[in-house]
Parts: sequence; C-alpha cells; structure tokens
Amino acid sequence: MHALGGQAKSIVVADVTYESTDPTIDSQILQLAGSGANVFVNSGTPKFIAQAIRKARDIGWKPLQIVPSTGSSVKSALEPAGLENSIGIITAQYLKDPTDPQWANDAEVAAWAYLHGQVTIREGSKVDYFNAYSYSVASSLGACPQAGW
Repeated sequence: MHALGGQAKSIVVADVTYESTDPTIDSQILQLAGSGANVFVNSGTPKFIAQAIRKARDIGWKPLQIVPSTGSSVKSALEPAGLENSIGIITAQYLKDPTDPQWANDAEVAAWAYLHGQVTIREGSKVDYFNAYSYSVASSLGACPQAGW
C-alpha cells in the first residue's frame, strides 16, 4: 500500500492478513469479497494463493486478480487452484516457468532441466519456483552447465 502513497486510504477498501499456520484463508476471502473490492492483489505463498483463487471462484467473486511472481508458478499455485479458475488472473511472473508446457522445447529451460536432473540440484523440486529463479541468477553470473559447473 505504500506505493499508493496518500491515495491508499481512498483506493484500498480492505486489507486482510493470514498466518502461515492457518489451515485455510476462506474467511479472509469472504471478508474481501464482502468489502466490494473489484481488484484483489493476491499476495502470499503458493499454497494460500491457490486457496484464494479457488475460494474466490467458488463464491462467484470475480475481481481483477493480480498475483506476484513468487506465487504464480503453474505447478505450485495455479494448477492446485484449478487452471480453469486461474483464467484471467494477471501474474507478475518474469521467468520461464519450467513446468509450463509452452516452454517444453525451449533451450534455456532444457539447460535448467539438465542441471536440475543431472548435475547439482537433484533433491530440489522441479515445481518450486525458487529453483528456477536460482538457476536464472546463477546463469546471469556466468555459472551454467555449459561452463562446466
């Protein structure tokens, strides 16, 4: 809300939080829907982003929904929410999500998959957005499978 400056009080109609130990965020979504909000910045971890997407659709609440990059993974957030429920959501995803079929034949995603499966990070989850992020950071610093790491 800081980015909105002095306008925040006149633009933001509701602001709710949750705890990572909460089993669901259903009550928070009901509260937001009841506020009359027509834009929902759905910021959280993939588990709770998926719950929010699904609950919003279940109750028929259809605000413009914006999801940050950390929660916009196809496998860890959008599929658990139901891809059909995720239609129309705006994500701030700026990486090629290696779990997204559109990148199946992409050379950079293939290099990541090689590294993930063969070289160094065999234990990490392929659906974890942060594994792809860490690879992109390492690649931008010159460390990549082709360079012999």
